[in-house]
Amino acid sequence: MLTPQANYFDRVKQSVMLLLQNWQVFVLVPIIVGIAVYIIQSILMVTGVMSMFSNISSGRLTAGSFLIPIVLTMIIPVILALLGGAISAVAPIKAVDTMDHDQKPTIGGVVQFALGYIGRYFSVIWHVFTYIALWPVLGIILSIVLLVMGEVTASIGGLLMMVSVIVLLVLMIVRGPSAVFALYIAVAQNKSGKDSLTDSVSLTKGRWGEVVINLVIYSLIAWLVGVIIGGIGSAIASSFGSPYIYTQGFTTYSYDYFSAYAIVSGIFQAIQTGLLTGFVSIYLYLLWKMFATGPKPATPAAPTA
Repeated sequence: MLTPQANYFDRVKQSVMLLLQNWQVFVLVPIIVGIAVYIIQSILMVTGVMSMFSNISSGRLTAGSFLIPIVLTMIIPVILALLGGAISAVAPIKAVDTMDHDQKPTIGGVVQFALGYIGRYFSVIWHVFTYIALWPVLGIILSIVLLVMGEVTASIGGLLMMVSVIVLLVLMIVRGPSAVFALYIAVAQNKSGKDSLTDSVSLTKGRWGEVVINLVIYSLIAWLVGVIIGGIGSAIASSFGSPYIYTQGFTTYSYDYFSAYAIVSGIFQAIQTGLLTGFVSIYLYLLWKMFATGPKPATPAAPTA
């Protein structure tokens, strides 16, 4: 069972040690998920483009002839990206929860759990979205509608857009830290999206400043490590030459996604994502557990007559 360290520095050190002890899971999961999503998206896009050109060349220019290519090249790839993001978000949290139960997390185990937890993940995301950003986003959408309707409503739309953006930023600052533990509670305690958000808000009540300080600390560390890993990856990838392919007398060029540069860059990007996601997941899990098992913040005394 994990025992969170109360000191900021000790908790960072504890997170790093746990990450290094289980680096295979945190690093390889995003690589496996990323490669799987990329291969499927590439096959679908190639199939969709070929189908579209085939329909054009054969003269079958109907609405139905373009529907399948659009689904293959646009809609399904977006859905796959969302599913890949869900797996990449849930898997590291499950890995930490497995460590908390004195077990060794495995790639197959955390991925299998994440695949079965996709519905719950989107439930948590939806409830967090409604708690923080629903009304401002609706205001932004309405303002866009007013802006495109004409000159009469343009000024109202512009004012509504400005107010909605300001309200969204304020809510993200004020309410965002309160919802930070929602997904961790959902995974660790198998609660619904609504209950997880409620528990997260209740747990962080009176601790807004402490949560923000911890968010700033791990964000700065993650940014610094990301810069270092990204710089090393770019330097190594650049040694393999340019990833661009020049054609037509060097007047146009395209990016070669299968070049050594692209492959090395992709590997380092996946390593960077895995390490940073793993560090953040471990750190927030320890912080959540410390809040859940530690003393509650003191409530102000009631005024006396």
